[in-house]
Amino acid sequence: MGKGDKKGIEFEMIGWWVVALAVLAIMLVGFFILKDKGINVLEYVRNILRFGR
Repeated sequence: MGKGDKKGIEFEMIGWWVVALAVLAIMLVGFFILKDKGINVLEYVRNILRFGR
């Protein structure tokens, strides 16, 4: 492995961290929005997953 390979791995890992932090931020914002509206998050997720039952 040369130096170029290590830099490629580092940039790839940074990309995954950015994606993970963005997903976490979206989840937290959604949680607080639902909490302000008085909707129980677990009930909301359960209703989404029920589909047509």
